[in-house]
Amino acid sequence: MEKLGLPDDEVKPTGYHCVPNEYHPNEDEVEAEVASAVINGKEVKIGDFFEGTVVSIEKYGIFVYIPSLGTQGFVHLVELSNSYISDASKAVEINQNIKVKLIRIIKSKNYQFHFSKKQAETD
Repeated sequence: MEKLGLPDDEVKPTGYHCVPNEYHPNEDEVEAEVASAVINGKEVKIGDFFEGTVVSIEKYGIFVYIPSLGTQGFVHLVELSNSYISDASKAVEINQNIKVKLIRIIKSKNYQFHFSKKQAETD
């Protein structure tokens, strides 16, 4: 901001642009990474372990249904195995029960859960 002739301590960023009619999302629409969440009355936090069932396999990862939470989450390809795999279908099968570790929670309108199978196997 010094280029404008203003000292840095007098300029407070607002996070918004200067266009008055620009759309500004409300708090429920902004994605944010959080350390914990309450799902169906149960508090979950990063590092928790869960048993789940593989419900969908994509080349880039899998979706796992977690019965104790009543929801599903995502396991990225790199979080499936300690060894390199090029396709998620080489690591798991549909309806296979697996243990996963919660590694990321993203809060937007709903929660998105990201899990790791390889971290659950080594921890």
